[in-house]
Amino acid sequence: MLMYVNIEFALPSAAKELKYFDDLQGKQKKHKSIPLAVENVNLEDDSVLLFQKYDTVTRSFFDVYWVRSIDDIYKIKLLYPYEKPPTGHHVDHLVRNDQDELVVVESNDVVALHDLKFDAKRLKETLVQPESLPYPSYGKKS
Repeated sequence: MLMYVNIEFALPSAAKELKYFDDLQGKQKKHKSIPLAVENVNLEDDSVLLFQKYDTVTRSFFDVYWVRSIDDIYKIKLLYPYEKPPTGHHVDHLVRNDQDELVVVESNDVVALHDLKFDAKRLKETLVQPESLPYPSYGKKS
């Protein structure tokens, strides 16, 4: 019973704290190479958020593309999703023109993104790494 409680509750919480300290320590070290992996979050309005990294210390996304549709994309250097409304820094708004090209129609240093809606639960599930999740339970619980 103690092992079950440990795996289901203590381990995910500890993994989250460990990720926080890894991010904090990573800020103090110089990165030799930047990972090229892209992660994504599906939002409530069926748009997609593509990002390179989420920083648990500053609670912000780095190198973000908010794809509202194939014709409407925001390129954001830093995104703070927990601010009300979410705030983007160094934002370019790209829209498809009549020649079927994506062009920058607007650039701003700081933008309040009122239409960007986050589901806190879905965001948390996306940001938790698979190795920090509890083991899956197969069948019925007894």
